[in-house]
Amino acid sequence: MELSKIKLLKAKQRVAEIRQFYKHVMTYLLFNFAFMYLGNFYGVKIRIYADFIVSNKFTADGFEYYPLWFIWGVFLILDTIKVFVIPSFFGSRWEAKKIKELTEK
Repeated sequence: MELSKIKLLKAKQRVAEIRQFYKHVMTYLLFNFAFMYLGNFYGVKIRIYADFIVSNKFTADGFEYYPLWFIWGVFLILDTIKVFVIPSFFGSRWEAKKIKELTEK
């Protein structure tokens, strides 16, 4: 495979990763706003396991249960690191340097 085709394939994979990240962000926002509305006006909550209940219901005393936006937000932050931070550490410069290092051995 020639170099330009490899670069094009990598670029397409990168665009697909970024698109998937933006879908994750939109799903996070839409679902959490809907869940906040349902939690505050209808008392909707999700029992995950035994006493582990998530809800976005907010009262004057704070959240009644574990807030879903926070738990899901942790995973969204991890996804952000995976998509935007890690590739900069192991990007094309690192890849070229590693290829040169391995071919010289």
